[in-house]
Amino acid sequence: MLPTVDHVLDLLDIHTCLALLSLLLFTYIYFRRPKNLPPGPRGWPIVGNLPSMAKTDKIHLEFMEWQKKYGPVVYFRMGMLVSMAFLLTDVLKILFHLCRESCNRTTEPAIV
Repeated sequence: MLPTVDHVLDLLDIHTCLALLSLLLFTYIYFRRPKNLPPGPRGWPIVGNLPSMAKTDKIHLEFMEWQKKYGPVVYFRMGMLVSMAFLLTDVLKILFHLCRESCNRTTEPAIV
């Protein structure tokens, strides 16, 4: 015998509806990616890309695969931590140069 509509509605109380709504909202927020981030592999909710990184003891090989697939700058998640990997030496040279320029700048102390 198939359940009737009334029987299904009786099972959906307010707590169940709130739990489902919370789950949908969390999933939407987690999988929504800002448009200004570089490409990268999709991760799992909560754990991010940790399972794919933990399955190998040679993480550099995983990064090399990501570089071939996504390019020199890769966005990924380690748990809830948002991370980016810069995988080409040319990109690293530019970053170190920019960092060196910003670190060498001195600012005048404010006179109060």
